[in-house]
Amino acid sequence: MINVLKIREGDDVKLARTTPDWAWTLRAKDADGEASMVRIDDATMESIVADYNAITQDEHREPKPMIGSVSVGTLRTQDLLPAFDRELRGFDASKATMLFDFYGGPGNGDFLPDDDPWWTGDAPADWLEDVVLALESIAPEGMTFGALEGDGADFGWWPITQEGRR
Repeated sequence: MINVLKIREGDDVKLARTTPDWAWTLRAKDADGEASMVRIDDATMESIVADYNAITQDEHREPKPMIGSVSVGTLRTQDLLPAFDRELRGFDASKATMLFDFYGGPGNGDFLPDDDPWWTGDAPADWLEDVVLALESIAPEGMTFGALEGDGADFGWWPITQEGRR
């Protein structure tokens, strides 16, 4: 049995149990490619796994939006679309990538310069609308994504009041 754990980005750690009497063998290769091997007993192995699970627990938890601004002081698509795309990537990277590809985002994953003619076409506005819909769809109960009531240029995650407004 071999398991691969990522303890830090770039580190490969393999845990192998080849026979019951051999206990566990920990083989690690760090980011520089240097390898090391250590044999450990079951109790130590259980401790390592518990520590690893505690460290990585937050990585496996779905992120939740936090009340507050994502973009402030602008209504320009050139400013809003990259900000909203980054926000969506934090919650649903596959959806953000699908929209990026669908609307013909540049191949390198970056947005075009503000003065590029692409920004004057229909795609950016349609894309922005779809990103906002995607963000609204992942808003937790009692929250919404959109402009702050009273400040149409402050976009973010806001609580829904009893009147249904932010």
